[in-house]
Amino acid sequence: MEQAKLDIHIKYVLLALTFPMLVLFAAIGLLFATPNAERPSVQGQASLPGSSGEGQGSQTIDLDWSAQSIGTTTFSNLDLGGNTSLVDSIYIYSSDPTNSRGQIETLTIDGVSCPTWDITDSDFNSGTISDNTSDGHTFGAVQTTTVNNVVLASSRGETGENAYSESSADWLRIKLDNAEVRSLTLTGLSGDLGCHLIGVDVGTLTFKNNVTGDGTGIDSASLRFDSSSRVGSSLSFTGNVEQSTKVR
Repeated sequence: MEQAKLDIHIKYVLLALTFPMLVLFAAIGLLFATPNAERPSVQGQASLPGSSGEGQGSQTIDLDWSAQSIGTTTFSNLDLGGNTSLVDSIYIYSSDPTNSRGQIETLTIDGVSCPTWDITDSDFNSGTISDNTSDGHTFGAVQTTTVNNVVLASSRGETGENAYSESSADWLRIKLDNAEVRSLTLTGLSGDLGCHLIGVDVGTLTFKNNVTGDGTGIDSASLRFDSSSRVGSSLSFTGNVEQSTKVR
């Protein structure tokens, strides 16, 4: 009888010791556990819509101006590149050039250095292309009087002036689906990857003082105005020099 009582006391003692230990272990587990919602996600490569490839960039200037009225905007003295997983330094585009073309009243590209420039499926009512140096250039844009001018008469609902300057980034990308832009200027930009302008209508284009070259020689154009683009009745093409050039 005494032995049975002793066994019962021992069981109660063991139970009393075990329960606090279980509670302690559970508390430690909750302390170090991370809820699923708070765990950092792992992101794969980010696709560049309509671009010549895929890449991932973390320090970017990525602007979506779709269906917006944008005032005078200037990008100046930007250092773009340094990310080997990307394929573009500058990418200005409409994702559907047939149905959602962006409209730019005045576009100025002045003093931009990059390995290649590709201007495709874009219309310019008037253009000045001057004093550019390239490792070969091709101007295949069709000249026709059917290109409409772009005149943004009203500024109602338009953003104020915008300026991006004296900065560095992996790349600059601007989406222009059905956008209206008063004036867009790129000046003093440098990039170690390709530059693209795709699917936009421009009133007045000024393309000057740019250096373009991928080092393939002047018989393989680095500056290309594709035949899918058109220019209106006013065009000045002067002072453009071909010489062996490689922009890194």
